[in-house]
Amino acid sequence: MRITRFISPLLKIAFSAAMFLSLLILPVAAQTAVGYVQEIRGDWYLVGNSSQTLRQGQKLFAAGVVKRQSSSPDDRLIIANLRGEITGESRRCDEQNCSQSIRLPNGNPPQSYVGEAYRAVMNLIWGSPGRYSIHRSRGEELPNGIVKFEKGKIDFGSILKTTGKYHLRWRAVAASDKTETGDWLETTTTEVGEKQPAIAAAEKLKPGLYEVNLLRKRGANLEATPDYAWIFISAAADYEKNSRAFREAVETTEKWDGKVKSETVNIFLQAALDNLARQNARTNK
Repeated sequence: MRITRFISPLLKIAFSAAMFLSLLILPVAAQTAVGYVQEIRGDWYLVGNSSQTLRQGQKLFAAGVVKRQSSSPDDRLIIANLRGEITGESRRCDEQNCSQSIRLPNGNPPQSYVGEAYRAVMNLIWGSPGRYSIHRSRGEELPNGIVKFEKGKIDFGSILKTTGKYHLRWRAVAASDKTETGDWLETTTTEVGEKQPAIAAAEKLKPGLYEVNLLRKRGANLEATPDYAWIFISAAADYEKNSRAFREAVETTEKWDGKVKSETVNIFLQAALDNLARQNARTNK
């Protein structure tokens, strides 16, 4: 009888301690990130928060449940894991049944450097909705990319591949989506030939991130085309490092292989260039 009275308080203490630990552990588990909203169309929400719909770049947490409020056959929710890989939880309502809830996984994939860079880019997209969406059509001749700047000249060899003469006008990308875009600073001309390096002098430009517009010759004048891109001018000393980092971003989008729209790829690559520009600005202060 005395033993029973002695054990009973110990069991109560052990039970209370277990409950206390569970209260500490559960919130941590519930906040384990497992992916991001890579692309979205329509109204989707997390169960328990139906008043706020999901949006592109949003972080998703373990064991969450997602439902759809809208009903268009064009609705879609493309989810990527922490390494930028499209997951089986994604839904395309023109091909799949979207009436069922989406249950997010309980665990997360192994961490990696590529994953760290991917998450930094997605956080920029989330933090600045609309910043990376240029509301004008963008052609294929002028891709988003990185060029090398050395001794007052720009080497376009990494982005201009088709032979011909190119006229490009430049303006610095605004520091944030709340800052107005400045004026066009300069127009550069370069010619790509089989044995001719695509190099142009740039008097008013310096390393940094720019919006670039391809111009066409019409008579004696140059006219703007719908072909716009973001180009990061990298100092020569940092070019190889920056080029490798951007190539990793491009390889991430190549894994999507038609699972997202071209505008989603465009937004991601612009944000990747923005991330590189910010890193370089901090490093080179």
